[in-house]
Parts: sequence; structure tokens; C-alpha cells
Amino acid sequence: MSTPLSLLAEWTGPLRELLITGHAVDLDFLERHCLPRARELGARVTVLTGHGAAQHAPADVRFAGRAYQHGFALGSGAFLPRLAVLLGEDRVWVAVGSGDPTLPGWQGGGLWLAVRGSLDDGPAALADLGTWLADLGQALTLPSWLADTLDEIAIAMVPAHTREAGLRFLGNLAQPLLAQLPAGPTRALGLTAPAADPAAVRALTEHLQPREVRTAPAGATLIEWQATNGRWTALAGGHLTESGLLRSVADGGDCVLAGLHPRAEPVLPEDATTVAPDGATTVAPEGNGDPLPPKTVVAQDTSRPARGPRLLGAFREDDTTVVEFLVPRGTHGVIVETLTDNGWLAAHRVPAAELYVDGPVRARIPAEEPGVALRVSALVDERRVASGSVHVTDLTACASRAEQVSTQGLAQWGLSDRPAAELLADPARLTRFTDTLGKFTADQLPFRPDWAAFAGFTHSVLGAPLAERVLPGAVSVLPGPRPGAWSVGELAEQGHGGGLLIPEQDRDKVRAHTRRWLAAITADSPLPVRMLITCLYLDLIAAGVWGHDDDWRTGLGELAQALCPTETEQKALPDQAQARLSTLLAACLALLLQDADLQGGSAADRTARHAWERCYEWAAFGRPELVEPLLPDFRRFEGRTTTVTEVEQVLELAENSVDEPSAAVQEDLRERGFEIDRLDGAWVVTGECRRPLREAARMITDFAAVSKQGGTAVVVSNRRTMALLLWSGRSLAFTEGKPPTWRSYQLSGLSTPHSLIGGSEGVPSTKDIRKLLPLPDPVRELAERCGVDLPSLISRDLVGR
Repeated sequence: MSTPLSLLAEWTGPLRELLITGHAVDLDFLERHCLPRARELGARVTVLTGHGAAQHAPADVRFAGRAYQHGFALGSGAFLPRLAVLLGEDRVWVAVGSGDPTLPGWQGGGLWLAVRGSLDDGPAALADLGTWLADLGQALTLPSWLADTLDEIAIAMVPAHTREAGLRFLGNLAQPLLAQLPAGPTRALGLTAPAADPAAVRALTEHLQPREVRTAPAGATLIEWQATNGRWTALAGGHLTESGLLRSVADGGDCVLAGLHPRAEPVLPEDATTVAPDGATTVAPEGNGDPLPPKTVVAQDTSRPARGPRLLGAFREDDTTVVEFLVPRGTHGVIVETLTDNGWLAAHRVPAAELYVDGPVRARIPAEEPGVALRVSALVDERRVASGSVHVTDLTACASRAEQVSTQGLAQWGLSDRPAAELLADPARLTRFTDTLGKFTADQLPFRPDWAAFAGFTHSVLGAPLAERVLPGAVSVLPGPRPGAWSVGELAEQGHGGGLLIPEQDRDKVRAHTRRWLAAITADSPLPVRMLITCLYLDLIAAGVWGHDDDWRTGLGELAQALCPTETEQKALPDQAQARLSTLLAACLALLLQDADLQGGSAADRTARHAWERCYEWAAFGRPELVEPLLPDFRRFEGRTTTVTEVEQVLELAENSVDEPSAAVQEDLRERGFEIDRLDGAWVVTGECRRPLREAARMITDFAAVSKQGGTAVVVSNRRTMALLLWSGRSLAFTEGKPPTWRSYQLSGLSTPHSLIGGSEGVPSTKDIRKLLPLPDPVRELAERCGVDLPSLISRDLVGR
């Protein structure tokens, strides 16, 4: 059975509108499981629900007002239509049923009637639904801009030609729902509901005059009957309450919407319980195996308008925020409050003169940022009563992709609708992508440290195919469907393509694109965009775009350093996103370290070392199980790619370097055959080398580069002779061989021990030469700054050989 989520998952091609209505709402749920897919398809998403029935905390909502619009529908009764409308360029799909837009409502057991029609030729029921939507703004009080949205959808969803198909949509705006049902007699009446009103059940049985009544336990309301000719009719979305079944909205009843569907077979199972068709018939609640005994009353939803203010919505208009709400006559002390880190704070007092209007109050307050949560409070019986909360809406940001492209020339939600391999292999698409990247702007949304929120943000910015390249396996953030007859389908996952082939004649142009990418990427670029460009760059390296040249190293080093999150991003990154970012960084470092030495002096060595020093602390958070999905799954001739083993080695080295920053230096020395000890605060390195002093100068420079101490000491021995160096700031002292003496130097601002001693010119001269013992005061002070116990070190017989 189709549900709103499964319809959305099945939709292909552009989607102009997604309309969602219900009584209760969980915006956090919609942002996790509905918004990414809808915005990926280009839809304007509109959510209209009942006031005071939110099942989310305002602080947990991150995209309302910035990626979709939400408001409340107000009337004398409750707002109960459970509806989803998907409107495209050439077709419209509709689902009417029993579930509110919440996790239990859309993914639990429920009843839905889905209609799929073409805008050229569709069922007449779609025209009926369009009329109902257009009339809704007259029968209820809606936010002004949402009323306009409903009018637009109502007009656009009506097919050019309609046909009768037996299907009907019934509302109760002007006429009770019961009065629109065909009168009896009927053979049988089937009923399920989580709650029922005996008066409503009695009126229904009197109207349909069934010979028998069948009931079954369920969490959704279903009314079905079998006519005398044997045909069944099911009513989805109805309510077995007096205010929902027996009264119209005009008479103060609840607002309901139901779908009437002729069927050959009943919906209720064959083992449904049969009871006498009298006025005492009741319905079993969910989870109870037997129908309720006669004359048992099940409590119905009796929510009615409170005496306090009722908020409709809020939107940005020029340099002000317009807040629309209803308050009873005589209300005073009306304040608009905004949600801050310190809770709800008063932002604007509404003058009493603005409250005496017929209809909604439209208060203009100083501009609040889109997405800010606000509410209205007032004094009622000397007690402050607050309305439900809404989020300030930016109508432009929430518009459909087609409208944004027509007005701005740039799709704001999704850099591309093509997989990475297809994008890179198509010159025309690649050019459009690069042009878009140069002009691309996207808010750094302050998403909370939540994986689903980050995945949704990534999808909205990149589009699903490219998001899959950056976050493989995260296209669907839906929980697994519940078992049962009525379940929600999962969103389809797409893998990124492999085997990218860039013809040799196109490589210069592709490299030119990458240079434009590097120029476009800044610290202000959204993190998903920086991750995407890095992944595409790795794909192009694997495709051999640079041939045998090493020119790719500089760009990859820049991208790796750009991946390091800003302070704001660090606070917002969930653990899962951090793990993927860190693993991607490790893959970059592993590729840069191929044919490179962190202690070397070549251009490749320097590029790798600079990237390592900037990034290793972040790479330490990577996970081995995430490596393979992030790597290019191909390698062309002349291409380069790293291996899972190499990345895992980088992860281990980065993790060790966090605990011991010199881990990379030590690893390099061990690979060169040296043994390393830490004695008395000094690094003691033993191994075969011709010139211990020259080696010590290089080693102390490398150790000092990663040291967080005030100075560094190194002893290098080849078991025949040794050299000891002390270095802190600009002070350098060393001793070697015999006769044992101290030679001290003052380095210039750009000099290092390696640049001073490591060259072929030999040891430079100095006038500051002193005996080894007793320790000269300058040497003793330098040793203290280096954290070295020099007397103990000398007593080990390492020095003076």
C-alpha cells in the first residue's frame, strides 16, 4: 500500500510541489526522512498542520523556513486531513489516509488511498480535491502566503480532461461527511478505529442500514460497506466522531478529508469480528485482539481552541518579519517571543491598537533571520499563555527549483543531478558544473550534531547522486520499515559509477576545470562542497588526467588542508560525518605520501609534509571500514590511486601522532634502520650513519617541527662516535667526538640546525667553544629549556665518545 514516503521514493523527474497536511506534526522527522528527497527533486515543500499538536522541540528543527514552509490551519474544530500531494510537470500523485506526518503516522500501521493521475487526462477525483484545496482558505484561517500556495496547487493539479472512475474525495467544509455517503440498506459494514464515538457509530449504522457489522483491531480508522450488489466501498481518512462525521466545518465541526474507493474485495480481514448492527456497536483499539464490549466509549480527540493566542505563521518581507496570529477580543499583553540559546525571550510587544481587527493580526516586527523559531504569548486571567511555535519563512529560499532557476539563473538546491563519473566524463555537464560552482552560494546551515541532519544538508546542497559519492551508503536515512501489511518503502540507493574514462585530448580542459575548482573553494564553502571537490579530484587522479606529471600534488594538498573543519563546523559535526571527513583526509594524505618522504626536501616531500602537519590530527578520527567506499573504484593507465592498506597505515600513524606528535618522524627513522629511545628527555637514535652530527642536525630539525615543548635534544650514535644537539628558539649547542667540547651558535630567524650543519660545507666556525665539563652556564640553561637531564645523559656514557 502506497504511503507519502513510498510515493516520494518512487517519483522520478522534476517535482514542483509537495504538500503535506495533518493534525500533529514532527518537523524533525520530516527533515530527516522527507525533506532531502523532496528538495533533491526540486520541490517547494509546504507543511500545513493543526495548532498546538507539534511532536518536536523547536530547537531540534533546523530547516523550517529556509528549505520548506510550515504554518497552522485554524478553525472552530480540529484540523484533521491527512494528505500528501506530489505535483510534477505532467502528473500528480495524491495520498489520503490515517497518518499524521510523524514517525508513527507515516511509518507505523496505517491506511492510505493513493491516486496517480496525468495532468492531461486524470480521474475526476483530482478536480474534486483541487476544489477542496481552493475552498480551504475560505473555510479556515490560514497563513496568507500558504493560502496563496494552496490556490496555486489547486489550480495546477486539475487534469485538462477528467474521467469518472468511481473514486471520490469527500470533505466536510460545507456539508457533514455522513450526508455525502450513499444511504442503505447494505449487506455489511466494516469498522476499525483507535477511538470512536458511540453517537457517530449509531448514526452511521442508521444511515447505511447494514445487516451485520464487522470490526477488527487497528490503529487507523476505516469505514467500508458492501452494497446489495456485492461491491465494496472503502472510506479512508474518515473519523468515527460526532465532530468529524456528523458536523461540517461551517457548523463548528472538525475539518476532515476522506477518500471513497469502490473495491471488489473488503479491506478488513476475513476473521473480523461480527456484531449486531445496533447503536451500541463500538470499535477495538490498536493492540486489543477483541472488539470492545457493547456501550464502551473510547475517548475521542477533544482538542479545541484555547483562550490564548493562536499562531498561524511568520515570514520575511523586505526588512521586517510579518507574524500572523489570532487572539480573542480583549486580549492584552501580547508579545512576540524568539527562541535563543537561553530559552524564549521577548522580542517585540504588539501594540493594543493592532489587535482590534477582523481576522488575523498581522504584526510587523524587526527582521529576524529565516529559520528562527518564534511564538506569541499573551496575558490570560493574569497568567501568560503561549501559542505554538513556527519558524520565520524565507519565501524565496523555499521556492521550487524551477522558480529559483527562472528568477536567479542558478539552482540553489543541488549542484548536479548526475553521478560523479557521468558528470566528469561529459564535457558539457562538467562545464556547467564548474560555472555553477563559481557562482554557488549556500547557507552554512547551523545543523545540530545529528547524522540525519548532516546527510539531509549534504543532499540538499549537492543533490543525491553527488551526495552518494561523498557519503556512500547514506542516501536513505530512513529507519527500516516495520513488518506488517502497511509499511513504508525505503528510499532507493544509487551507487557512484566506476570506470571513468577521460580521453587524452580532453585532459587539458579537465585540468583547467580543476584549477577553477581550487580557486572557488574557500573556508566559507559548505563542508559538503569541499568534500565533493576532493572526491572528484581523487577520481580524476585515478583516471590519469595528469599523466605521469606530479602537478596534481599541489592541488590535492590544498584540498586536504581545506577539508579541515572550521571552529563552527567542529561544533556541528556529528560523529558519523566526522569519521567520513577524517577518512577522506587520510586517503588524501596516503596518496600524497606515495613516492614522498615527510623528512625529505623535494617538492613532493614538502607538499606532503605541509598537508600532514595541517591535517594529521583530523585524519586520526578516520575509520578503516569507511576507507574502501570513499576511494575511486577504478584506475586507468597513468592514473594513481591509493590502497586500503596505505590509508589504514596513515590512520594508524595519524592516531599515534596525536598521542605522540613525533610518531611520523620516528616511523621514518625506523624505516631507515635506526633504533630510537627516549632517555632523560632526549631522543637517542642509534644506527649506521657516516656523519652522526649531520644526521643529528636533520633529526633535531624534524623533531622540533612537531614538538610542543620549548626545546629539543637529540643524540645520534653509530656505535663508534656520537653527536648531541640542544636547540631552543635561536640557541643551538652541540658536542661530538673527541676532544669533547661544546660549540654554541645563535641562529638567524630562518635558520635551522639542518640548514646550518647539514650541508656539505661542514661545521661553521664559532668563537663560543667550551669544555664538556663542568657544564657551562649557557649550556645548562639551554638544557633546562629543552627539558633534558644533561648530567644523567652524560653519565650514561653516550656523550664524549
